[in-house]
Amino acid sequence: REGQLGYVSGHESHEQSEPRAIDALCSVRITAISAGFRHSRVVSEAGELYSFGLGASGQLGRGEDEEPQPKVVEALLGERVTAVATGRDHSLCATQSGRVFGWGRGGDARLGFE
Repeated sequence: REGQLGYVSGHESHEQSEPRAIDALCSVRITAISAGFRHSRVVSEAGELYSFGLGASGQLGRGEDEEPQPKVVEALLGERVTAVATGRDHSLCATQSGRVFGWGRGGDARLGFE
């Protein structure tokens, strides 16, 4: 319902009881996935990070863009993402250069900064 399954709005039900391909990602080779509370992330073979689902607390990492369909996190273009972890309302990713990025709801310093 919130887009966390990656389906285009209007075609997603509250539940999907059998695996279904995510059309928006069919042409992308995915190497890693992470799911949080009503939001999901995938990392492409090229090191691009895609986010989708609920983004009311910034957990999609796409600034003001809260549309639920899968989209590249543009703030990380130029970085090669190698790993991603997703919490309830926040996410972290590591890049090939060894940098770590955090975004979303950041109470209790869970993003790694004040």
